Parts: sequence; C-alpha cells; structure tokens
Amino acid sequence: MKLHRQLSLTILAILLVCSGLAAQTPSPSTRGAATAVFIDAVQEINDGKAADAASKLMSLASKYPDEDAYWYYAGLGYLSGRQFKKAAQCLRQAVALDSSNYWYRERLAYAYTAAGEVDLTISAYEDILKDFPRKSDAWYALVNLYLHQRNYDKVLSALDQI
Repeated sequence: MKLHRQLSLTILAILLVCSGLAAQTPSPSTRGAATAVFIDAVQEINDGKAADAASKLMSLASKYPDEDAYWYYAGLGYLSGRQFKKAAQCLRQAVALDSSNYWYRERLAYAYTAAGEVDLTISAYEDILKDFPRKSDAWYALVNLYLHQRNYDKVLSALDQI
C-alpha cells in the first residue's frame, strides 16, 4: 500500500510539474532539471526527509513562483517537518495560484489546525464548503470546530448540510 501511495504521489507530481512548466516555456534542459529536483523532493517527503525536501521545493518555487505544485509540495514538506507556520505560508501561495484545487485548500485548513489557528481553520473550511458543498469531511471538521467553540447553532446548521 505504501509503495502504491508513493508511486501515485510521484506520478501526480510529475504530471503537475510537467503541465505547469510547459506553460512557462523554459529550455528543455532547465525544465528537465527542475522536474528531476521536484521528483526527488517529493520522494524525500515520502522518506521522512521533510527539511531537505522543503528546502529544495522552496528553491524551485523561488525560480518558478507561478508554479502552484512547488508551493503545495513545499507546504507538505513543512507540514511533515512540523513547521506549521511555514507550511501555511506555502499553502496559501498554492491556493492563491489555484483556488479551484480542493486539496490545496484542505491542506491549508489542516496547516491552520496544526498551528492552533482555530479562527483561520474555520474560515478556511467555510470557504472550502462554498465551492465544494458536498465534501462531507470538510463538514465534519467544521462541526468539530464549532463544537469546540460551543457554537451549537452553527453545529446544527452544519449538520443539516451533511
């Protein structure tokens, strides 16, 4: 199962980078080198080397600031390394570049949760649900947050949506 997950993440990473880098039209050798670094960094995240991965991904993101996948995976690297504030910064940039990506937005909400930013977490989930109202996981997360705040009217309202 772990091998399947790693293979899936690697293939997804390759597809995301290739589609984004093709639009920027750097030379083929530059594109190939960036893709290789990206794939290595994603593998490092999977191998538990989050700090190395995040550093490489931030270097790529600074070279290609319009590439949302670099920001997203840098955020994942920081999440894995328990650097939640840095993760949130990267994930906010990924969301700014592609707000239609549910996973970018969900991981941002998770980063806020991990950083203890309850109000930002609630806001992130409420925003997600405006665009993805059928995502029951987001509804359940929001219900738990409302319960934590003892905001029972919002709990009941959210439960009505599930």
